[in-house]
Amino acid sequence: MFKIDRLLAVHFISLCLTVSCGKKSSVLSEVKTSCRASQATPEISESAVQSSVPNGVQTQLTDTYAPNKYLKIDSLNIHIFGSPTSSNWMMVRVYEMAKNIVDSLNRDKWKANFSGHEIFVVTDSDPVIPGGLPGQRNTGNNKYTVVNEVLVCATAVDTIRPNLPAVYRAWDTPVHEFGHSVDQALGIRASTASWFRLFDPYFSEDTSDEYLAWTSESWFGAALTGTCGAERLSEFQEKYFSFFFTPDQIWVPSCAGRPAITVSQLR
Repeated sequence: MFKIDRLLAVHFISLCLTVSCGKKSSVLSEVKTSCRASQATPEISESAVQSSVPNGVQTQLTDTYAPNKYLKIDSLNIHIFGSPTSSNWMMVRVYEMAKNIVDSLNRDKWKANFSGHEIFVVTDSDPVIPGGLPGQRNTGNNKYTVVNEVLVCATAVDTIRPNLPAVYRAWDTPVHEFGHSVDQALGIRASTASWFRLFDPYFSEDTSDEYLAWTSESWFGAALTGTCGAERLSEFQEKYFSFFFTPDQIWVPSCAGRPAITVSQLR
C-alpha cells in the first residue's frame, strides 16, 4: 500500500504542475491510447467450460451460490464460477474480460494482487448478494466479483432498481464491477477519490467510491461506442488511468454471439 501511495504521490505532484481543470495541456496530450477489439475467436472455447467445480476451489459466497460451471485463468490464478442458468458464452467472455484487464495493469505486483480472485456469473434466478441492497446481483471487491449475465449485451431491468425502465447495456456493468475489484485489490479507492476531488468540478462525496468504476467503463470502451481511452476521458482521467493501465493496447469487449436468455432459464 505504502509503495503504491508513494508512487502516486510523485505522479500526482508532477501532474499538479501541468493539469488545469478544463484546460488543455501539452504534457497531458503526450499520452496516446488505442483500442484493441475483443478477439473474434476468444483464447479459449466454450467447450473449455467445466461442468463441475473442483472440490475446495470456491472459498467465497459458499452459502449463497452453488455453481456448476468453472473456468480458471491459470496465468493469474483467477477462478470463474457459473450458476446453472448462466451461459458458456458468458463464462468465456468474462474469462476474456478479467484476463485482459488484469494483464493490462502496468506492474506485475499489481497483477499478483488478483491471485485467488473469484468471479461469479449469475442470472436473475440466482440469490441476491448477502448484505447487499434488495435485488443486488452485481458487485466487486478485493476478493470476488459478481456479474449478472442478464444485464450484458441486452435490454433489461436491473433488479436492484426494479421500478426503472429496461435499458440497453453492453459490457458496462461487468467492467464497472471489475473496476471496483481493481480499486480494492490495489488499495487505491482513497487515492482515486482524492484525484477526482482535486480535478473534477462535479465531484460528489456521496459517490466517491464510484469514480474508478465509472471511469473504467469509458477507458475500456464498455458501451461499445467505438472509442476507448483518451477519446472517452477528460485529460486528468486519462493521465490517472495511464498510470495504472497500459494505454497503447486497451482491450474493449464484444457482444458478438451472445445467446438469448429465455424466461424458462430464469425460473
